[in-house]
Amino acid sequence: MRDDTFTADTDGELADLTILVNRYLLSVPGFQAPPLPAVPPGMPAPPNLGDNNGYSFVLRIPAVQGNDHWEQVNTPPSCVRTSGNTPFTLTPAGGVVNKMIDPRTPDHLSDNDVQQQPGAIITTEWDLTRE
Repeated sequence: MRDDTFTADTDGELADLTILVNRYLLSVPGFQAPPLPAVPPGMPAPPNLGDNNGYSFVLRIPAVQGNDHWEQVNTPPSCVRTSGNTPFTLTPAGGVVNKMIDPRTPDHLSDNDVQQQPGAIITTEWDLTRE
């Protein structure tokens, strides 16, 4: 049987966040928003993220150093216990979040996003005001 403990050192690591506001992108001469892919039958259409009220967060996270500390016990009759460390580099996946701006408060971006996958839920909340 083997047990693994994974750790990653994220102290001092900074993420790079870029906020793209469609109304500014659409004013760039020659810029065209790519069309959205076709939605399968029965699925609701997504919001029109290419219009002036859309915005996107693009998040890039640098690679961090990690360690896999493992301990293993061989099956009987030997029952020998071994352990070790295996260093690794973790490159977290970046991400893009697309949302709509509330036209009543175009300089205030406040919302949340939930990403789910087996064994993990990531909730991101933001409340940003341009001065």
